[in-house]
Amino acid sequence: MSIRGRIGWGVIVFGGLAAYGLGVIGYRLSPVDGSVFSWTNALYASLQLFVLEANYQPDTVIPLSLVLARYLAPLVMAATAIRATTLLLKKEISAWRLAKLQNHIIICGLSREGYELVKTLREADVAVVIIEEDENNNFITSSELLGCHTLIGDVTSSTLLKTARVQFASQLYLLSGDDAVNLSIQMNTVELLDCGKTRDDKLKVWLHIDAIDMCAFLRKENAFESICPSMEVEVVSLHEVVARNLVIGHLYPIVPVAKDDQRDVHLIIVGFGRLGKTIVTRAVRSLVLPNPDARLTITAVDLNAESEVENLINEHPGLKQFCQITPMSGDIRHAAFRNTILERLNFTNTVSAMIFSIDDAYSNMSSALYVAEGLWKSTGRMTIPLFVRLKEESGWRSLLDAHKCEDEWTNQIIGFGSIGEICNKEVITQSTLDELAQGLHEYYSTIYANPENPSGQSWDSLSWTFKDSNRQAADHMYIKLKHLGLSIVGKNKATTAVPWPPEEPVFSELAKLEHRRWFVERTMAGWCYGSTTDKAQKISRDLVEWGELDHDAKKKDYEHICVYPKILERVQMGLVKINE
Repeated sequence: MSIRGRIGWGVIVFGGLAAYGLGVIGYRLSPVDGSVFSWTNALYASLQLFVLEANYQPDTVIPLSLVLARYLAPLVMAATAIRATTLLLKKEISAWRLAKLQNHIIICGLSREGYELVKTLREADVAVVIIEEDENNNFITSSELLGCHTLIGDVTSSTLLKTARVQFASQLYLLSGDDAVNLSIQMNTVELLDCGKTRDDKLKVWLHIDAIDMCAFLRKENAFESICPSMEVEVVSLHEVVARNLVIGHLYPIVPVAKDDQRDVHLIIVGFGRLGKTIVTRAVRSLVLPNPDARLTITAVDLNAESEVENLINEHPGLKQFCQITPMSGDIRHAAFRNTILERLNFTNTVSAMIFSIDDAYSNMSSALYVAEGLWKSTGRMTIPLFVRLKEESGWRSLLDAHKCEDEWTNQIIGFGSIGEICNKEVITQSTLDELAQGLHEYYSTIYANPENPSGQSWDSLSWTFKDSNRQAADHMYIKLKHLGLSIVGKNKATTAVPWPPEEPVFSELAKLEHRRWFVERTMAGWCYGSTTDKAQKISRDLVEWGELDHDAKKKDYEHICVYPKILERVQMGLVKINE
């Protein structure tokens, strides 16, 4: 039962007890034939007040408590009847509306993340059905006030999924915090869809998997494509969503963009768990520096930094080719260890940033404050930004925002990855990024059509590996355009036409940068060089430096840059100069 429901019944129960108590007191004070009601008679007579039967003489002087009781008791009975009838009708109406739903969205697991997604979906006036196990979940009432249908019970239950009409839904979000539960719901959905048949529109499923290795396995093996053609499954990880937002929203703006800028980029990551490792892989793929002599260096700070770094390199052997990772094992809470970290920072020829990715918000924030204090004492100013993972927008995040522009040091402590930022439809589904990626893919598949080429299939038939490759290319549009002082904005804000393609030698530099990005992406994905390209075996003859590429391969990179305005037009976006 929702909080509002419990409060309503609580008021009725309290009113009933008050009426009964006042009635007993009133009857004990009311004389009958010269004597008062006994306790047993008073108790029984007070019960009769609830059915409009009062035991007293018409000309008797009635005590105030009995006057109140004889009016309050019928009101309680009326309120009970009205509320019970309302609940019954509400359930019947809800069941009737639910039975008619089509093309709706189902969310399994109403966590804090799920509720943030619910809000964005309802803002778009989309019908939402929620399946939640805990009837005392505080977000149920808020979701119902937004107009959602709620089903309480086992989220893995095929019966509840059928009641939610998953066969007729357009989208399904599996956002339980338990990977096994999400996979169980997914497999039950497969059975309900009767996958021997195909739907006109596939059921789009966003399957959240917290374990990065499992996430990678499911994507690599395309686990769900062959067993059910009626659904399209996108395996997502909130760690990846947070990492992408950090890199694009916060790290892109501080990296060097000039070709002659030889400064290295140094990221100190405090907390080298799942999120910390994901930030590293995202940064390596995305922060491809324009100067080939500049390096990306990582310092991994963790209680078990050596073993965590070793695990990451084992998972991504190509990582060492593009960045240098130095482990530092120790407790960030200890002053001596913090001083050791600060001593390693080189501010003369490096763009540095510290990222606090510990799971606990208090540990993140307290560590950042200690480091800020140490920087202030040693240099007299905040020399590097400190990015702090704060899931909630209240608490520490509110305190930071309240002090912005008041203290120089607080301006350099920046919160990122709040649930409100990452748990909305646009961010989780990456719909704009997908449209950009799909535009790039369609352009290339049209020009270089080859039915036998696994990367030349239609977008819906494309494997996750090649979809992700197009997404990474689309993501890197932002940093390439930043080199030109350009930013991607909504089409209505792009008031001035930007000449395209850019003039030489900038045009060539952007093409070289795209090849370098592609080179990093392919190497990180396990590709290797071969004299003959075999995409199924992850072998490419183009996996060489720019100077060794043949004319046709370079032409593809030039064409990639040329097509940007057409791709942006596809998603109703345009270009504008950053200083505008």
